[in-house]
Amino acid sequence: MERLGATLGVQPAELIADPPTVLTVYSRGNIDDGGLVDPIFDYEDAAIEDNAVPFDIEIGTVGSERTAWYFVSTENFYPFFRIGDLVRFTYRDNQSHEEYFGRLCLLHLDTNDKRVVIGVPNRGSDPGHFDIQIIGGAPLRNAPVKEIAVASMALFDPNVIRDEDGYPSP
Repeated sequence: MERLGATLGVQPAELIADPPTVLTVYSRGNIDDGGLVDPIFDYEDAAIEDNAVPFDIEIGTVGSERTAWYFVSTENFYPFFRIGDLVRFTYRDNQSHEEYFGRLCLLHLDTNDKRVVIGVPNRGSDPGHFDIQIIGGAPLRNAPVKEIAVASMALFDPNVIRDEDGYPSP
């Protein structure tokens, strides 16, 4: 499977993985300036499905877009994330880098040490370079970036089996 995966340019698990699960979620309204919630419908006495807008989302790792989940193991991402949260990043095909500006992203730096960082990218002074506001750290200026994935889902303190150090067990 490793040789076949390498030949096809995919991870071995992608050769046998199930297709992604499609989950319908219901939005009851919009979040506006100042953190105010603007409900779409009056939903006090009705079922969610009757008074919300449905969205179908994929939960999984197989599909036209690659995804990767990461476990938060530091409090340095507070107030956005806490230890124990899981964050999914999605690599989108044919996406302009500018579409990622101002969004939380996983960025593969094109450097000798091949660092991968979590932050919010913005335009750098050179083509293919970005200013990156690192979440919980010092910003990077004009960093060369090879690949970007956008944060596409977060699970806050999910109910997962953990080892004695608090990390998810495989």
